[in-house]
Amino acid sequence: MAYRLITTKGKNYNYEKILYDPSNNLIITSSEMDNPKFSYPSSFIVGAVYRPRSGIFSTISVNYIRTFWSKFDNDLEPTYFYDTNDFNVGVEHLFDTGAIFRFGIFYHENYEIEHLAEAGITIGTGYNISKKYFIDCGIEYSPLTYEMTDLFPDGDYNGLEPLTDAVNRTSPDKIEQVKLRAIVSFGINLK
Repeated sequence: MAYRLITTKGKNYNYEKILYDPSNNLIITSSEMDNPKFSYPSSFIVGAVYRPRSGIFSTISVNYIRTFWSKFDNDLEPTYFYDTNDFNVGVEHLFDTGAIFRFGIFYHENYEIEHLAEAGITIGTGYNISKKYFIDCGIEYSPLTYEMTDLFPDGDYNGLEPLTDAVNRTSPDKIEQVKLRAIVSFGINLK
């Protein structure tokens, strides 16, 4: 069990906000501040690991993370984030040959869009090449479908050819994305 406190960070740099002025058809750059500060939210974390004492060499782990993104604050612009819940479940099994099999499922909520969450699976393996060298690899797969308003509203380009009478659509776009990530790592045991 763990609790991560709110963290405040600041850095000396200029924040530049780029604005478009349609009356003059110009882009305006303005420096907002020299030392913006960010207050990152606190998190509450609970986890458990189960290792059977029988001859089955498996480990089962479960964890839950609650992040209070609604408490996020910064000096640059107002933000409205949502608190998130993340769940992770994983199983790791060690075979007699020394090979390792890993399987996991996860559920992560989005802090910017309410009621949007990413769920997926992970599969991996590991093997000791020798007493000193080992290799690990894994794959993550997570599909996501959601709706979002048009990123480039046609009405913003009204008057430009061929959008002379363009109006903004009110219906949202349906977005389907699939995240497929693979990782391979080689390691050396220095003992």
